[in-house]
Amino acid sequence: MIPFVGFALCLFLLYALMPHVIAKIGAMAVNLNLLSSDFYSLLLGLFFFRYKVNYRYLCIKAFNVCVVKVE
Repeated sequence: MIPFVGFALCLFLLYALMPHVIAKIGAMAVNLNLLSSDFYSLLLGLFFFRYKVNYRYLCIKAFNVCVVKVE
């Protein structure tokens, strides 16, 4: 029950603060930051948890934009 409460609290904070963050830095920067966190979680999973990555994951356009950081 406690992990669910922590997860629910994190989601509440994310969605409660998101309008303020978007107003301050813009929607494009928020999306790039979210994609960057996906990329870093992939790297951590590869090195620390020995995840296996499907090659099709690397073909996603959003993933490539995140890696290259095109703005």
